[in-house]
Amino acid sequence: MSVRYKVFCKTAFTSSRALAKLDPRPLPVEWARMAVDMIPEVALPFGGKNTTRHGLPCWELEGTDARNATKLVIYLHGGGYLMGSTKIIRGLVSRIQQKTGLGVLGVDYRLAPENPLPAAVDDAVGVYKELSTAGYSVCLAGDSAGGGLVLLALQKIRDEGLKMPFCAVAVSPFADLVGNSASFVKNHEKDVILGGFPKETFSDAVSMMIGNTDITGATIASNDPASPIYSPLYGSFTSLPPLKILVGTTEILLDDSLAVAEKASAQGVDVDLEIVPEMVHSCPVFTPMFPEATKGADSMSEFILKHI
Repeated sequence: MSVRYKVFCKTAFTSSRALAKLDPRPLPVEWARMAVDMIPEVALPFGGKNTTRHGLPCWELEGTDARNATKLVIYLHGGGYLMGSTKIIRGLVSRIQQKTGLGVLGVDYRLAPENPLPAAVDDAVGVYKELSTAGYSVCLAGDSAGGGLVLLALQKIRDEGLKMPFCAVAVSPFADLVGNSASFVKNHEKDVILGGFPKETFSDAVSMMIGNTDITGATIASNDPASPIYSPLYGSFTSLPPLKILVGTTEILLDDSLAVAEKASAQGVDVDLEIVPEMVHSCPVFTPMFPEATKGADSMSEFILKHI
């Protein structure tokens, strides 16, 4: 474990536990959005350009491999469907572009609670349709909620009878919004980023994600988080493209990845499950802060190149 990685883990652990003690209710979504987006913009300025796809703001890096000019990676950021943007993935997608030579498009899909699920799914599939219609062959990739969104989008693409992506990558996917897995309890104190928070905080966040509560915390619906509209784990994985799943042993979402890999494999999907000892949640997103993150980005890139 590199020194930089050790420092990061210690800092993340201290910060997340301090926030957990505050346990604010309702969740301060606007404050959290600003805090999350500010960090990488200050620390990791990258190139690329702003663009629009399917009426949504996007961030794009052009490809450098002329032989694969019609192949593209669509990347869906994490943030629990409540926060995050393409600002937080620029280090990672820049590395993927460098290693694969493919163009990469990050999508700023609509966020809950203003636009609860399945709005993000509709956005991701809408961007995919636009690019597919334009002649692009696509890899769908994402982390955390974005990883879950990749799975939800794949299921919707299949159900609509569209041409499938040539492969997909889900890093630390949030695939089961019920949150009752064994790893959710077992790794509660080990997960340096998502661990430590009371179950009520998680439940409050999920309620906003699926439209059960608004930004003030007021109850407005009674949707079931176990519905496959929200939790791809409970949907079908038949006829999905080759899928890479990357997850750490100490994540509270470890069992989400294991369950998806098991179910998808049983339903005929070519699954590459990579379990990394003590990898922090969504580790590759922190590329190039420490070598462990960059190694994860390179593993993603190798899988994409294998399936071009």
